[in-house]
Amino acid sequence: IYSFGVLLYELLSGHPPFNKGDITYQILNEKAETIPGLSDSMESLISRCLEKDYTERFNDFKDVLKVLSGDRISSKPTGGKREAMSVAMVYVEGGSFEMGSNENSDEKPVHNVTVDSFWMGKFEVTQKEWQRVMGTNPSNFKGEDLPVESITWYDAARFCNRLSEQEGFDPVYTINGTQVTCDFTKSGYRLPTEAEWEYAARGGNQSRGYTYSGSNNVDSVAWYYDNSGIKTHPVGTKQPNELGLYDMSGNVWEWCWDWYDKKYYAQSPSKNPKGPSSGAQRVRRGGSWDLLAEDIRSAYRNHSAPSYSNIYGFGFRLSRTVTF
Repeated sequence: IYSFGVLLYELLSGHPPFNKGDITYQILNEKAETIPGLSDSMESLISRCLEKDYTERFNDFKDVLKVLSGDRISSKPTGGKREAMSVAMVYVEGGSFEMGSNENSDEKPVHNVTVDSFWMGKFEVTQKEWQRVMGTNPSNFKGEDLPVESITWYDAARFCNRLSEQEGFDPVYTINGTQVTCDFTKSGYRLPTEAEWEYAARGGNQSRGYTYSGSNNVDSVAWYYDNSGIKTHPVGTKQPNELGLYDMSGNVWEWCWDWYDKKYYAQSPSKNPKGPSSGAQRVRRGGSWDLLAEDIRSAYRNHSAPSYSNIYGFGFRLSRTVTF
């Protein structure tokens, strides 16, 4: 994708993006000059292809082709200017891990789970992203870079579908009132399964076995009761975990797809578990700014009715099935 961006840049400008002095230094540290006369969408496409951090580039060439064909161009809620939408996702290579812990009864038994590769949002969904897609902001603590909060599970599912439609992906959810089904084969955005969430929080196949997501030192990776000042904080301001994912411990709760069942671990399938077929409450993971350290461990489970939003503690993180 980076090489494609270089080629496209040269085709449109007549010269490479980096062609003077120490080219290696420029590639690693400098931003390519803007090509005069380009549309905002084409400039955005090239810029994203040339991102230094590969996790900030397009997920795959299907995404690039959608932008080139215009499918991923959408209107801002506040005006008529059109732009290429962008969501930072991290590729999580599939693997096996020991899910659960012996700390609480609903975290037992510890059991081996295997998950396929998937995409996971690098950050919790922010208020800026929510506002851009939904045109509203339900959050109590206001700030563009703060995680969106005070949302129900249904709100999160609707956001996933709307963002998928705006970016040219196939929506995964069929929503009929309170009846929601998920087609995991579709390319669109969705909530992670509980198993995907815990696998990613633990660092995936790069896990170092930390208690919290990214460290045994909770203050280095999480906003929680002892350091939050009783409020949320901008996403990505603590250290990431082994996969480059931020705030998977603390800040705001993150809704997952699964129905909650206290005894589910004892009967969970070992391959790509997706939770019980029905229930009364949905799983949420990661803890939030108002909890003690013991409640933001990577293995910690909690749950709420999908229609419940809490006052200012419930948010979410995007996921996508790998479809190529």
